[in-house]
Amino acid sequence: MGNKLVPLEIGKKFSPAEAAAYTDEVKRRMYARWNERVFGGASCAISKRQTAFENHQALWRQWYSYPVEINNFHLIIYQRHQGIFARHRDLLALTSAKISDELVNPSIPVIQVLINQGEAFGVSVDEMVNCEVYAECRGLTEFARGLVYEGA
Repeated sequence: MGNKLVPLEIGKKFSPAEAAAYTDEVKRRMYARWNERVFGGASCAISKRQTAFENHQALWRQWYSYPVEINNFHLIIYQRHQGIFARHRDLLALTSAKISDELVNPSIPVIQVLINQGEAFGVSVDEMVNCEVYAECRGLTEFARGLVYEGA
């Protein structure tokens, strides 16, 4: 098949050799794109132009929104699985307790720990809150959100 992908036709089957060549080309393109967009992107360029301390500061600016996203995923998954929880009330109680522990009555909220650590690195709360997160850093949460919402 070379370095060109053959357009897929519905119902047409590849031979094992054609299928292997096709998937190898897809993987090659995916890795090339990954290297270009992720390793060549803004988040990886940080380490090439800043000191280690500045890298830590940049990380804390970028990381601030992540715990909020994780808590959002807990709520999304809770909502998506209401049918299962209706049939298995014991799971409902356990899951609800875990989610509420973080959201409603935690002894030290994760976000507060993150703020304290950021301030220890010299990053203000305003810098963390108002930081425009790099696209590469949003990629994981966007992918996970798509998986939960769309299943693909």
